[in-house]
Amino acid sequence: MDNFNLTRKPLYGEELEWLYHTHMEKDFPSSELKPLSLLIHQIETGILSVFGCYNGEIFVGYYVLAHQEGSPLYLLDYVAVDSAQRGNGIGSVILADLQKDLKDNEYLFIESENPNFAPSEEEKAVGFRRLRFYHRAGAHEAGVYILLFGIQFIGLTLSRGTPPSAQQQKKEYCSLYRQMLIEKVFLDNVNIGISRPPAPRITVSLRKGLKAIQTRFKLHK
Repeated sequence: MDNFNLTRKPLYGEELEWLYHTHMEKDFPSSELKPLSLLIHQIETGILSVFGCYNGEIFVGYYVLAHQEGSPLYLLDYVAVDSAQRGNGIGSVILADLQKDLKDNEYLFIESENPNFAPSEEEKAVGFRRLRFYHRAGAHEAGVYILLFGIQFIGLTLSRGTPPSAQQQKKEYCSLYRQMLIEKVFLDNVNIGISRPPAPRITVSLRKGLKAIQTRFKLHK
């Protein structure tokens, strides 16, 4: 991209609140969005990092990474381009910038909704479009399939070297989610399949699961 220089910085305090209320609440449905208090809690415990992306002084997007100390897996928890900047290839630039920072043994793990389980043709088309975007950015399907709070996802990896086996990715993914969620919520709502999607089962919604975590840690709304 001509005359484009991506920079990023971690967001805390008032800048994080601005991002959450101005962008994240518009970019993600409430059923998928963590409460702000939980985001702050997970940042304070060191498991989440939130970054704003800029072209000069212009805000162009953001992403949220989840990471467990000592693990090679970095989970792309949220990523979005500012609505005024979409269609300019900025999403691909953000992913390329993330990939550049990875060490040879590290990898970015991406959850993309499985379009084969979409409830409508429109959502199915959106799901395939997202997969094509990640493929163009260099991500590869990991052979890991996730049933997360009742929603089917395909796992993809983006790395500089060779990512670990699907079984090892499953182990590292589960270890991270065990740290992000309380044990009961994890056991009831996270199911992983290797080479094929796990069987559907009754789970609570993500919002209810996150509410349980808020209650456990006595977090405000």
